[in-house]
Amino acid sequence: MTAIQRATVEDARDLSIAHIASWQKGYRGLYSDELLDNLSVDESIPRWEKRLRSDDTTFLTRRNRQVAGFITVRAAPAEDTGELYLLYVNPDFWRQGVGRRLSNFSCNWFMEQGYKRAIVWVNHLNKPGMEFYEACGWEPDSGRQTSEIYGIKVPEVRYSRML
Repeated sequence: MTAIQRATVEDARDLSIAHIASWQKGYRGLYSDELLDNLSVDESIPRWEKRLRSDDTTFLTRRNRQVAGFITVRAAPAEDTGELYLLYVNPDFWRQGVGRRLSNFSCNWFMEQGYKRAIVWVNHLNKPGMEFYEACGWEPDSGRQTSEIYGIKVPEVRYSRML
């Protein structure tokens, strides 16, 4: 596995492939099969290019030239708080420590940026995701929000971690 490195616009296709593969396998049962089966790498690339040009920061790690996993981090609205906006692992690399490595990397990055706390929002029905974050030292708190993802309103719970 390569070192975790900052993603660039040139990584947009590879990030799209890993992101969609993770959604299609990991979110089966949370979202409709129709939605998951119709996710398109080609349609996702422009969104990734836009994100990679934004103020958010994306890091990735590779194995065998594939994106094994990635995170997107950014400032949260609350002072001294960083947000782990995205963390996905390509299903070909699940259960190999990639996610934990990326979670730890995000916390170290937040500390380097001077943040005192980190948060991540998780779909309220995503039990494996919640278990993952808890195993990595994140704790659920009282935060709740509803996000819109692909036109679907998704209730989310907040996990946080003091740094």
